[in-house]
Amino acid sequence: MNKVSWLSAMVCISLFSTARARETSALQFVTEYLQEFSAIERIRLAEEQEFQAARQSMIDICIENGNRYRREIAQQMARMEDMSVLPPLQALPARLAELYGQKLELHTEVLSTCTALKTAASTNAGYLEVMSVVSQYSTKVDAIDRSLFKTSTDAFSTLLNKERGPRDFRRRLGITTAEKQALLRQIDREFGAELQDDQQTYLVNAATVIRDAIKKHKASDEN
Repeated sequence: MNKVSWLSAMVCISLFSTARARETSALQFVTEYLQEFSAIERIRLAEEQEFQAARQSMIDICIENGNRYRREIAQQMARMEDMSVLPPLQALPARLAELYGQKLELHTEVLSTCTALKTAASTNAGYLEVMSVVSQYSTKVDAIDRSLFKTSTDAFSTLLNKERGPRDFRRRLGITTAEKQALLRQIDREFGAELQDDQQTYLVNAATVIRDAIKKHKASDEN
């Protein structure tokens, strides 16, 4: 092999190795996916409780939670943009990051609106005024969450065994029994009683879909 060919081969091997190094395992991806949905649910529940308790001004609650959402979503976008899953679902992380970006824009608008109310000449905005702002954007956020819910089947599919072999083996999970049980425990821990709610939010419903699908499939080492 001449020097040029040898160098070309080394470059190709190096690029392939780098691409493989950046590849995210299915278990890592689904774990992150669930944690991100759970984090948003925790903020939503805390906000709901704060509005009901009303121990501080409604505008302050709106502003504080607007900032919490924005910080969390910005971090989630960065993490998802660093992930890479195998074909045919390689576009999934970018799709999630795109939807997160849309939510970030909406929460930024909510924050700006509530901040404007606080700095207005009349700072005594009442419950109905603030809730009208929150409700207006909640409908739009809910529409994005519906799109996020639709990714749950694809997110689960990353866990399926991709190796060639008998049909039954390909329909198994690409994770061990221990990893399967750990993932189910994570879902229970992250979402808790919400999994039993008859009126689940889209994000909780996504977790439910993944949980039920995992239970129906054998692990790679399961008899």
